[in-house]
Amino acid sequence: MQPSAAHFLRYRTLVRNLVFKDLKLKYRDSVLGVVWSLLNPALLLIVYTVAFKVVLRVQTENYPYFLLAALCRGPSSRARSRPRRSPSRAMRT
Repeated sequence: MQPSAAHFLRYRTLVRNLVFKDLKLKYRDSVLGVVWSLLNPALLLIVYTVAFKVVLRVQTENYPYFLLAALCRGPSSRARSRPRRSPSRAMRT
């Protein structure tokens, strides 16, 4: 059974609350918090662009855009392959 857009709209408050809870738990002991999740890919983009375009002189057209797409895909593929903990175990840690 494929969920429709109406199905997601019906539970948007629940989804929003679960996402915010997950972000709070993930970054609760971090100094930068959620900002780090945006800053980390930006810094990686800069470092990789300098390393491959300047140091190694890779001749790829629009390399930063290609790299940005790869960096954006990375967290989503890791999230899908990561096993989820049960809510009761997540609350204890």
